[in-house]
Amino acid sequence: MLKLSSQQYAGMVSSLQSVAAAGGSDKRQFSRIELQAPVRLAVMTDNKLTRCFIALSRDVSLNGIGLYQNAKFIPKENFVISLPCEKQQMVIICQATFCRPLADGIFCLGAQFASLADSVRSDEFRNLITASAKAAA
Repeated sequence: MLKLSSQQYAGMVSSLQSVAAAGGSDKRQFSRIELQAPVRLAVMTDNKLTRCFIALSRDVSLNGIGLYQNAKFIPKENFVISLPCEKQQMVIICQATFCRPLADGIFCLGAQFASLADSVRSDEFRNLITASAKAAA
């Protein structure tokens, strides 16, 4: 089994990123970092958080996030997401930009960050998470 040195690995990743960046027609304002991690989000209906569930992040940039999840969103629909930031959670209001079906009941969602949630919305989100966890137990 071959194990690359740290220097070889860094050089390979850098080179592949350069090739990928040069070959695409992506017109995004900010580059994305691919990462898969579970994240909590809640649907906003009539400016109220209604349903909380876990999604899987696909990628993140300075102004948005890509997710795999089980709810269909329409463009411009708002939702709230909790993302880790050091030892705390950032609660962010997001706006869906697209939502495409991938398989039965699984959607690929792209969203832009709209704003940080205020303390009232953050507390509402945390309470919904707690209530959802109790209901599932």
